[in-house]
Amino acid sequence: MKNWIIYLISFLSSVSLTSQNQTESFQFASNNFESENYDLCIPYFKRIAFFESDNITNLNYLADSYYKTKSYDNALVHYSLIYNLLTKDSLKNEVCFEMAKCYMSQEKYEYAVIEILNIKEINNYFKSRKNYYLFIIYLYKGDIESSKKYFLKINEFSDSNINQVESSFSRLEKKIRRTNPKVASTLSMVLPGSGQVYSGNFSSGLNSLLLTTTALSVFTIISIRYSFIDAILSVFPYYQRYYIGGVINAINFAEEKNKLITNKTIIDLNNIINLDNNN
Repeated sequence: MKNWIIYLISFLSSVSLTSQNQTESFQFASNNFESENYDLCIPYFKRIAFFESDNITNLNYLADSYYKTKSYDNALVHYSLIYNLLTKDSLKNEVCFEMAKCYMSQEKYEYAVIEILNIKEINNYFKSRKNYYLFIIYLYKGDIESSKKYFLKINEFSDSNINQVESSFSRLEKKIRRTNPKVASTLSMVLPGSGQVYSGNFSSGLNSLLLTTTALSVFTIISIRYSFIDAILSVFPYYQRYYIGGVINAINFAEEKNKLITNKTIIDLNNIINLDNNN
């Protein structure tokens, strides 16, 4: 009987100490989170999650910390855990938004759409946010018509603002059509450097043209003076690197330019939303 009493006292003491340590760990970790020391606070939040797997507040901090450190897959795992623990639709909706942001950051737009479509439109606030996210996702996917459709569902816009919206999307479509990554890559394959020039990067295009033509010239000279095998072994790897690098650069420049155009369009459309709300 005495041994059982000693064991019970020891067990209760350890539980009390563990609880105290958990509280101190959470306080330390949350303070570091607020100070944006995300890498430092993650181990403490993980430790608490190990002992308190249903602690939603801690899991939310942990998921947010992973998101802030761009560990999107880890963030998604913990947001999923939170979603399964929640019962209120409004809170579940907020988690869906966070998961969609993770997928958008990874450019996995199809998965982001799934998360957003999972949101329940329990009021106008969530309905508007849902349509706003779909507008952004489809815009980055390059589906301008779907993006415009969801944008117009965000608010009841005035006629003048609808005209502005139509104009913004029309300008975006024309600009993106002028900077097509597929066209840029094809041009670079035909004439090295032309894809970069098409994308608006003249210096990179000229550099690519000079490097590839120089490498091709050296390849030809060595083939004539020595042998084709010598040219293949000594020069061709450089020519191949410059040629393929030029094609990849042309695609990257075109995609980057389109992203800048898209981001500017989003800013313009956000201004229309703000203007309409002020009216």
